[in-house]
Amino acid sequence: MFFTEDFITYIWKFRLFDRESLQTTTGEGVEVFSAGLPNKDSGPDFHNARIRIGDTTWAGNVEIHINSSDWHKHHRTHDKAYANVILHVVCRDDEPITLPDGRRLPTLELQNRISPELYGRYRHLIYGNQQFIPCEGSIRYVDDINLRNWLTRILISKMNTRRN
Repeated sequence: MFFTEDFITYIWKFRLFDRESLQTTTGEGVEVFSAGLPNKDSGPDFHNARIRIGDTTWAGNVEIHINSSDWHKHHRTHDKAYANVILHVVCRDDEPITLPDGRRLPTLELQNRISPELYGRYRHLIYGNQQFIPCEGSIRYVDDINLRNWLTRILISKMNTRRN
C-alpha cells in the first residue's frame, strides 16, 4: 500500500487505526484521549492533542509524516514551532528522531494498524473517479422531462442574473 500524508492525517484525525495495545516505537504504552484540532496554518499538523505516553498525560501538538525521517527532510529539528510536539505519528519509523534538547521524540507507527479495506475505500473516493464532474456519468439516467425542466430553470436564472 502506498500511503500519503493526507491519508495518515485522515486516519489520525478520526482515529481509524487499530488502537488496541498502542505503543511508541520504544515500547511505551500510548492512549489517545483527543487527536487534537487540525492546524490549517503553518506549524504542527494538530494542536491541543491529549495523549498518555507511559505514565504521563501530555497536552500539545502532533506532527504527521509518512516516514519518521521526513522530520529532517521538512527541517523540523530546529524550527521552534515544533518544539512542543508531543507525538510524531508516522506510517513507517525508519529513523529515531532526537529533539535539540536531546530527548527522543515519541513516535507512533501506524503502518500495521490500518485496515486494507479502509485504504481501498479511501483510494476509490480520492482517485477512483477521474471524471471532470463526479456525477457526470449519471446524467444519462435523468429522464428527458426533468432534464429539459432543469436546463430551462438554469437559463431563466442566468437571464435574471444578467438583468440585475
